[in-house]
Amino acid sequence: KPIPRIENVEGLKIASEALEGIIDMAIADFDMPSLFECLSNDKAVEIVNHLNASVNEFSHNQLLNSLNAFKELSIVLDLVSKEIEKCDKLAKIHSKSFTHLSKMLSNPNDVEFHENKMLKINKVDLYHEIHSAVADWQRKMWGGFGFKLGTALGKLSHTGEVLKIQRMNNPHHFPQPKPRPHKK
Repeated sequence: KPIPRIENVEGLKIASEALEGIIDMAIADFDMPSLFECLSNDKAVEIVNHLNASVNEFSHNQLLNSLNAFKELSIVLDLVSKEIEKCDKLAKIHSKSFTHLSKMLSNPNDVEFHENKMLKINKVDLYHEIHSAVADWQRKMWGGFGFKLGTALGKLSHTGEVLKIQRMNNPHHFPQPKPRPHKK
């Protein structure tokens, strides 16, 4: 069962635990304390309520609901991106990665779905991580939820444009692939 709408100070605790896993796993090499020092309780509650709405949609295990869930996650990533920029101007590189992930989720190019088996976006299967994350949310295991959802987002972020953005802005963490020698 979904948790009820969050409207109190508990929102900051839930958001902190969930976002830590999401951010750590989706976008590596980010200083979490700087975000939480400037995240207001109202913004945390807004983030948690969108996460809750996403879990509610995913729990129906239907394609249309999953697409709605990804749109809710897209809103969360946009909110986090804006909070990162407000909090730390140096963290704009991470903000761009979240913005690109948000666009991938809100309007995916390629979706494959088989009930209780597969949920792919852009050829990346996210079903098991999403399914596990939903179970953790329902058990109020906020950190586990964030870690598993972040793992799913990380699978997406290490494909295509998001990885290019990360490599371009943070080459020490995401080294460029070495060129292969040409055969003669």
